[in-house]
Amino acid sequence: MITKEVYMDIKAMQRNGKSIRAIAKELGLHRATVKKHLVETDFPRYRKIERNISILTPYQQMIRDFLEEDDYQATWIWEKLKNHGYRGGYDTVRRFVGPIKAQKNRLAFARFETEPGRQAQCDWGDFQVEGSETVFAFKLVLGFSRADYTEFVDKRTMESFLDAHIRAFKYLGGCRPRSSTTI
Repeated sequence: MITKEVYMDIKAMQRNGKSIRAIAKELGLHRATVKKHLVETDFPRYRKIERNISILTPYQQMIRDFLEEDDYQATWIWEKLKNHGYRGGYDTVRRFVGPIKAQKNRLAFARFETEPGRQAQCDWGDFQVEGSETVFAFKLVLGFSRADYTEFVDKRTMESFLDAHIRAFKYLGGCRPRSSTTI
């Protein structure tokens, strides 16, 4: 598609005696494009082509429902759709599912705010090292300051859990006792 200005330039250059090759080179167009517009007497009218309805259209709401349920893979959704009569290919489903999943991943969550000294969160992680040996990571994050403590231990037991808490509180500066009022 060319603009009206480019069309007018093509016509003006032809009137000035330039060849099709010279016009194409100067305007950065293909020679066939220049020739096509030189033959025409009017500026070309572009019409929007109506697209056919996608083979996936009847199944789009079903896909959205699946993705609301869980973060299913496109292959799983494709298999389920085939059971419901879908005759299209996997790539069609994948191209439809991709943007929906990307949008779901972009959703922002409000940060959970706490008062100083009121809350911390902890969790375990496990890592494979040197073949089959497992090392566990204890992670504690303070709710207000987001200061954190990480420690690696050999066993994930209640004793190591409580000991890691004690070392975390020492590292992070301890904890202050609450005021003398009883809750």
